[in-house]
Amino acid sequence: MDMNGQDPYQQQDPQQQPPSPYAQQQSSSYPNDPQPNPQQPDPQQGSQPSTEGKTNTMAILALIFGFLFGILGIIFGIIALSQIKKDPSQKGKGLAIAGIIIGAFGGLFVTLVIIGSFAFFGVLNPNTLVPERCTFSTGMVCSDYRVTPDSITLALENGMGKGIKVISLKATDSVSGSSCEYIGELGIANGMSQSFTINGCSIQKTSSKKAKIEIELLYYFSDSNEVYSHIINGEIYAGFD
Repeated sequence: MDMNGQDPYQQQDPQQQPPSPYAQQQSSSYPNDPQPNPQQPDPQQGSQPSTEGKTNTMAILALIFGFLFGILGIIFGIIALSQIKKDPSQKGKGLAIAGIIIGAFGGLFVTLVIIGSFAFFGVLNPNTLVPERCTFSTGMVCSDYRVTPDSITLALENGMGKGIKVISLKATDSVSGSSCEYIGELGIANGMSQSFTINGCSIQKTSSKKAKIEIELLYYFSDSNEVYSHIINGEIYAGFD
């Protein structure tokens, strides 16, 4: 034994290794290093822009254009509602709805103003929009016509399938209620045309500055007689100087 009481000849355990002088240095070389915080985001991942609490841009535009240009307010409002539905964190649903409502009422107001203006100047007068015409019931065609303040000329084509004889043509003005009449038997072969002039009329214009005349045609077939007469009604709607 030596002076420390140890047997110098005692064999040491080969698996027992002396402590490494570097282990302590590694654990204490950086005593002030911060420990990683699991709740702290990794700065290398970058920061993502947050839309939470942000007002939808389309909703703002919907409200603005709802006052300025109604149709755009409605379009932007619908787009805004769609976007907010996909991302509920965005604000502005009320603005979008307000833009749609204001745009709808604004568009309706502008439409009514335009219609009122047209009506005031007579542009939308139904009588003005209706084209001139000369019509008869089935079987008789008014191929041409001419109206003056005191006469009516008609070109009638027979489509009855057989010849007819016209007994009379009576014209009644819808404004004054006065009537004038052509009397005399005049035959029209099937498929042929014949002109008639009714004189002694007193034609007046309606508020649309056109004449509206009711025509009553009395006839019978050529292979029959006047006892078996028939009536065809027609109408003329035309302007005149």
